[in-house]
Formats: sequence, C-alpha cells, structure tokens
Amino acid sequence: MKKIIAGIVIIVLLLVIAVILAPFVIDLNKYREPIIKKVEGQLHRDVDFKSVDLALFGGIGAEIEGFRVADNPDFSGEDFISLDSLKIYLEFLPLLKKQVRVRKIVLVRPSISVHRDARGRFNFDDLTDKKGGSQIGRAHV
Repeated sequence: MKKIIAGIVIIVLLLVIAVILAPFVIDLNKYREPIIKKVEGQLHRDVDFKSVDLALFGGIGAEIEGFRVADNPDFSGEDFISLDSLKIYLEFLPLLKKQVRVRKIVLVRPSISVHRDARGRFNFDDLTDKKGGSQIGRAHV
C-alpha cells in the first residue's frame, strides 16, 4: 500500500513539474508566421504581434503579447485594435478529439479605434458579412 501511495505522489510531482516547465520548454513563437497568416486570411487585414507563449495557469492556452490589427485603409493607416496582450484559453477535453474550443478570451489594455465616414460606414463594416454576422465567429482552426 505504501508503494502505491509513493508511486501516485511521484506521478503527481512529475506532472506538476511538467506543467511548471512546459512554458519554458515549448516555444510557440515558431508558429508566429502561420498564426499571422491564418488570422490575416480571416480578417483581410494586416495583423502582427510580438510574441506568443504557452499559458497553463488558469487553463491551457496562449498569451499573445503586443497584438494589433490594422485599420481599414479607407479610414486610416493606424491600428484598428491594439492590445498589450491577448490571452486565449481552450477547453481541454475537446483537444483530445483534435477539436479547438475557446473557453475564455482576455484582452489586456485594449485600444479600439472606431470611425464612421460621411456615408455612414464604420471602419469595422468589412469585418462582418452582408447578413450582419461576424466573419470571425466562423473562423476554422
């Protein structure tokens, strides 16, 4: 019985150590360019960020530092949205079935620039389809 308890304690300790070390060992920045291309393909806007790191505390996910999306060029050459960081947390069980389901999104210090032209169009109108639904909501990963 003592050997079983000792084995369980060792396994738990190894799992805790793996969770603590994972963000330092797994480098998500090697996926930076594919992530940017995927998001730009969905938004049809220039997208950029400084870095992406694995986030395990508070759930499995990623923290993207310095995230920005360019404004519609018909309105300005500035950013439409910029964030100090964007945290995306995923549901764990669907990942085992190779499905991605977002559990929570946290925007840290967001700055959103909204403009309306003389014809009544907003600078984010191109991000929605003609039926008024978001293109972002239909993005497939």
